[in-house]
Amino acid sequence: MLYVWRSFSLRAGKRRAYIRMILICVAGLAGILYLIAAGHYPAWMRVEQILQGVVLAALFIAITRKPVRDRFAKQQTS
Repeated sequence: MLYVWRSFSLRAGKRRAYIRMILICVAGLAGILYLIAAGHYPAWMRVEQILQGVVLAALFIAITRKPVRDRFAKQQTS
């Protein structure tokens, strides 16, 4: 439900939602890297974590592309 709510905010062009999505990606990737490095889980769970990390990394790359950054650029005050 959280991601659905975020997608509506992103479609509305809200910069705050864009910044929040970047933070979610960075925090998620950091958490996954920690879990993989800890190695306390069975191999099948590490594979799942790696796949989730790949999805988060792809999302991070997609939302930090120049056209997307330009859409959510900070508005200049006149």
